[in-house]
Amino acid sequence: MFGQKALHLMGTLESPLQSEQQFRINIARGDNTEHLNKDAPNSFTVEVADASVVQLLSATNGKIASEGITLKFNILKEGQTNITVNCTLYICSDEGMCIMKKESFELIVKSSTASNNLSSYQHKLSIMSTSSSKDTNKKSNRKNSNNNNISSEYKHQKSYHPTTPISLLPSTVPFNSKATSNPFAVENKIREEKQRPVVLYRCGSCGMESPNFRACSSCQSKLMYKKRTPKFIHHDAQ
Repeated sequence: MFGQKALHLMGTLESPLQSEQQFRINIARGDNTEHLNKDAPNSFTVEVADASVVQLLSATNGKIASEGITLKFNILKEGQTNITVNCTLYICSDEGMCIMKKESFELIVKSSTASNNLSSYQHKLSIMSTSSSKDTNKKSNRKNSNNNNISSEYKHQKSYHPTTPISLLPSTVPFNSKATSNPFAVENKIREEKQRPVVLYRCGSCGMESPNFRACSSCQSKLMYKKRTPKFIHHDAQ
């Protein structure tokens, strides 16, 4: 991912001496709809290991076009050298995720009497690097092995003595927080409901007292008055 450089070997290009060759790196969309961000500063630099064997005719650095990178070079003498293209790619997916990756492409150029017709290399964009995917696979395998070890420990656990009371044996029923209620919370709720004061309302028509403030339970009158409390209430107004 960010800060890691992935190296891609593009193969060996064989060509006769004093012949101009052209090699193209095609950048294609990824399998998971990854594409190159055209508004970002995608750039590349080209390095030749031995300049006496290969003469680079194209630009040594520049911006990456949407179609890819084109290399032009000439083989000066017999021998073999490497051409490395270091790229800084800004890759985005259709879901909106964007990252910056450093990719390196290495081409082996070798002088020969005949050409092997190696002219292009296609690179598919990917947000997840190969190293990170390997790490995730290692983590999942490690997690599965730990689970297997735990299950094997439970399988080979020492059995309890037959005289052990049932109340001391561990429960085999899985705990369910939604199904099991807290007995202390239920007891406190019942105590609060019992200690809650009952407010009575007096009917304005028949004078009947009822805890229902919406309507009188005797004459169904809607005119209900709340009784005044006999307690002395003092409010400090600031």
